[in-house]
Amino acid sequence: GKILLGGYCGSSPNYDFCIVRFNPDGTTDHTFNGNGIVIKQITSYDDYGDTMTIQSDGKILLGGHCYNGTNYDFCIARFNPDGTTNGVVTQNFPTIDVRNQSIAVDVYDKILLGGRCYNGTNDDFCIARFLPNGLIDTSFGFGNGYILQDISNNNDYAYFLLLQPGGKILLGGYCNNGSLDFFCITRFK
Repeated sequence: GKILLGGYCGSSPNYDFCIVRFNPDGTTDHTFNGNGIVIKQITSYDDYGDTMTIQSDGKILLGGHCYNGTNYDFCIARFNPDGTTNGVVTQNFPTIDVRNQSIAVDVYDKILLGGRCYNGTNDDFCIARFLPNGLIDTSFGFGNGYILQDISNNNDYAYFLLLQPGGKILLGGYCNNGSLDFFCITRFK
């Protein structure tokens, strides 16, 4: 019955991942990391926590995008139920610039991050998949652990990732046809 709120805290260039946990009555839960708040620096630049989920073992995943000095990478921080850090992963794909928006964990405890990635010309839908140990899952995509999917030949912004029964992945958001934005969704096996 406790409430978790995750995102990022601070001020640029020092935004960091952060989570606050509240009791059901709205008071801060001081049993979480000793004061109810955990702040985790991932890089020495801006780290934007965008999306959060709870694993089947109760561990908390906060996913987002973190600046590496040149562009943004996929990044995930995992926390124990008491708020202590359980691991951090950053994954750079040299040809893309990531803005993560959604996270999910599949039945095999593989972690999927979905969002939009800049391909050098415009933004496309993208998904990266990680193994439970945090390594990139090279069996996903075309052997590189991620999928970059152009929908409209213009900017495509993915905001929500959902796993369907049977393991299919839905990634939805909005796309631009050159003059108007419209809803768009794609499904992956």
